[in-house]
Amino acid sequence: MAASQPRIALITGATAGIGAATAARFAAAGWHLVLTGRRAERLDQAAKTLGVPVHGIVCDIDDHAATQKALGAIPPAFAAVEVLVNNAGHGIGTDRKFQEADLAEMHAIVETNIQAVLTVTRTLLPGMIARGKGHVIQIGSSFHRYPHPQSHVYGATKAFVENLTQALRAEVLGTGVRVSTVEAGLVKTEFVERRFRGNQELIAQRLGGLDTLLPEDVAECIFFCVSMPQRASVSRLELLMTDQAPGFMQLVRR
Repeated sequence: MAASQPRIALITGATAGIGAATAARFAAAGWHLVLTGRRAERLDQAAKTLGVPVHGIVCDIDDHAATQKALGAIPPAFAAVEVLVNNAGHGIGTDRKFQEADLAEMHAIVETNIQAVLTVTRTLLPGMIARGKGHVIQIGSSFHRYPHPQSHVYGATKAFVENLTQALRAEVLGTGVRVSTVEAGLVKTEFVERRFRGNQELIAQRLGGLDTLLPEDVAECIFFCVSMPQRASVSRLELLMTDQAPGFMQLVRR
């Protein structure tokens, strides 16, 4: 009897935080992995330690032509990507009010959180449809659903991701492909460090002594979506830490 084909997941921004935790979670279940990231040494380390076959793609996800080329050159053993986790993203530039923020940094958020998602999804989705099976997981954020000061552009990009996800769900009906958004609240990752430029005082002010979510918590939710029976599709999954409640602000100038 021929050996069963390996299940393959492609995770963007897989060298740290949620991406790295998601890679570890899928590897623990025996999935083969295609991982993208800018840091070659971390991708090499993942290939050595995860215990499953890994194809690493060193690239800047914002370079759309290079990203498309790299995705088109995935070796045949890894080409049948079943799960795409669009994790790469950043929020650098949202530590200031909109009128004070750097325009180039805001454009960069849009480039990564929207344009890169479009590029990777558009490149891989046709193959999933052709094979009659696949799952696109978009990493959203609770910040788009519950806006607050200084979430401006970042939250807006995640609103785009959620709207795109729901439109895709409608378009792929009957193809065997599922599309989900995993929306997390505060997660303690390098993302937070970068967003606040390593300002530990500001990070402490924002997070305090809260028992924040960990990347592994989000990874578990991602794997849950994928693990549901084919008849079931998780449209969106919102994950908040126990000490965080959703709610809309009413701001009053004092």
